[in-house]
Amino acid sequence: MPITYDYKVDNRYRKGIAPPDALAAYGARWISKGGGTIGDILGDRQGLAYNDPIHRDRLIHGLETLQLHIDMPFKPWQVAELEKYRECDIDCGEDRDDYKGLYSEGIHSALDIMWHMEIPYLSDYVYVEMWTLSTSDIPIYQGMPHPVS
Repeated sequence: MPITYDYKVDNRYRKGIAPPDALAAYGARWISKGGGTIGDILGDRQGLAYNDPIHRDRLIHGLETLQLHIDMPFKPWQVAELEKYRECDIDCGEDRDDYKGLYSEGIHSALDIMWHMEIPYLSDYVYVEMWTLSTSDIPIYQGMPHPVS
């Protein structure tokens, strides 16, 4: 089933990183204070796309649980020290391939979510995208094939 959009919120900040068959996706442009810290999260600069409210709610639960805006996962030493990232597999750092700036990509398998975050050099913004990976923990979907493969 293709993803549909909730036009009550702003989806302009999704960069299309989430796979097209993700069941729910969040995209935002947060304000950066520099050095990988958040200055502000503005309600009109974020949005959700989903094909069922149950998937949206799972994604919101993941956002609230991880709180990526607090102690953001851009520095490997910081990720290693923080308890909340112990269940995550994270690739983060500075500059890779042709991208210049801070980046973080991670997966939290218990929450079935994945994220991509970046702060381009000389930017005042943190671009965030998070999406659901599966429906394995929703009883009505148990036994069905994994939706993202």
